[in-house]
Amino acid sequence: MKLDAKDKKILECLHESGRAKVSELSKKTKIQRDSIKYRLQRLVSRNILRGLLPRVNYTILGFPLLYRIDVNIASSDLEKETQLLGFLEFFPRVVYVEKITGKWDLSIVIAAKTNHDFDDVLKEIRSKYGDIIKDYEISTISRIVKWWDYRGLL
Repeated sequence: MKLDAKDKKILECLHESGRAKVSELSKKTKIQRDSIKYRLQRLVSRNILRGLLPRVNYTILGFPLLYRIDVNIASSDLEKETQLLGFLEFFPRVVYVEKITGKWDLSIVIAAKTNHDFDDVLKEIRSKYGDIIKDYEISTISRIVKWWDYRGLL
């Protein structure tokens, strides 16, 4: 779907301040409030705007370490893979999971308080799903440089 200039302005403002009120968006974009409301509803109904993600400072929350685990799934058992994905989706320290193609099948990001804390999380995952995890590689995320910035796509 093509977005017009007004929709693009609204999305750019939301990227900068996802909690902006309609009145603030109206002021920044110079688009009338009723039009902002209508356009936001339309963006949601067309599934373009599916929610707004906060940029969380994990360090302030007490989790200064972020690890990425890239995983190869050994089994073609879809039921076990679905169970693993469900487990990861609701595991409190897992902050991001994506199913990918290429060398790895999954990429998982885990927030941890300490290295020992991360080891405990990894042990729990491996103890429950080690039978379908063929291989994995761990990386430490030292800094997030760009966070889901869609503005270049507008």
